[in-house]
Amino acid sequence: MGGSDCSHATASTCASSNRQGILLGVARVGSEGQVPCDPARGWTPDEPVPEVALPRDGPYPPIHVWPASGLLVCESAAFRGSCTLDQVPTDSLTELAKVVAQGLPGPNGGLRQYIDALFGDRYQKRYHAATAVRDAYALADGDEGVPYAGIIHPDNPPSGPYGGTSVVWFPSRESGSLIDFGIGTRGLAPDEGILTRPGHKRRVTALRRYLARMGVETWVKHDPSALGTSVPKTARDKYPGYEHVFKRYGAELYACAVVPREPEKARPVVQAFLDLYAYERGWSVMKACEHEYDTFHEKLRGDIFAAPTTDDVHHLLRSRRFVVLQGPPGTGKDADGR
Repeated sequence: MGGSDCSHATASTCASSNRQGILLGVARVGSEGQVPCDPARGWTPDEPVPEVALPRDGPYPPIHVWPASGLLVCESAAFRGSCTLDQVPTDSLTELAKVVAQGLPGPNGGLRQYIDALFGDRYQKRYHAATAVRDAYALADGDEGVPYAGIIHPDNPPSGPYGGTSVVWFPSRESGSLIDFGIGTRGLAPDEGILTRPGHKRRVTALRRYLARMGVETWVKHDPSALGTSVPKTARDKYPGYEHVFKRYGAELYACAVVPREPEKARPVVQAFLDLYAYERGWSVMKACEHEYDTFHEKLRGDIFAAPTTDDVHHLLRSRRFVVLQGPPGTGKDADGR
């Protein structure tokens, strides 16, 4: 490909075998099919900024796309030189993450449309049920209600108290949204099987480690089904602006994190909660989303059983004065103890 000027692009598809392990830059969709390009990190100002070619129907990897607000960022193997942009893809998860991240006020038309769009785009449409979608953002207009939205068990009534596990978020005017796994105020049913399953507890704990690597503070209850245990003050203090949430639903929540305000950081957090919820429900994802979904769960499995280093053990000994080393014969327990 040539290194021509990147002032605008047509709608034709560009193909090239000249792949380099470089950061392309950023292309933002403009009007009338033109794509103005801006330099990004790793691209010197005196070089022509390339455009990016994507086939209309994919596949998109190994090019990583952040389509929030029409932003396209390529971070791995890509084209050097000037190419044309065929289409900037968007998806329901990205659009939902943007809305969740902004908090209050909510979008015109409410949240339901964004949640409904997940089914048939990310998750197979057969899992969609009108009674599984809650949009209570309107409670923000009152003095006593706690606004929220999310996905619950479809066997619940279309409004009012519900039971079982759910993935919900609580929007605020100043702090974005707090996303959570929570149990309805009607109790564990009909999800006793999920909430008392040891694997669910381990996966939720692994979610905390997964999000911590992104710099996202996540609180997780030791036992998701323990409705007698509320979010402790030490955890509540880490989430200022959500005191009303903890006062109303502190006993029902068993995992929570603040969604970052930046769309590109919000998306992986919202994805993590939704994709783990989908896994527990046994939902299948659409083929175009399988790679991202499988990659997330592969990383989550790697966090289920953490492999502590000797430094980790030393830190625990200094803070807690004891540790328990457990494992089959020949795994180095005695050597680590010494």
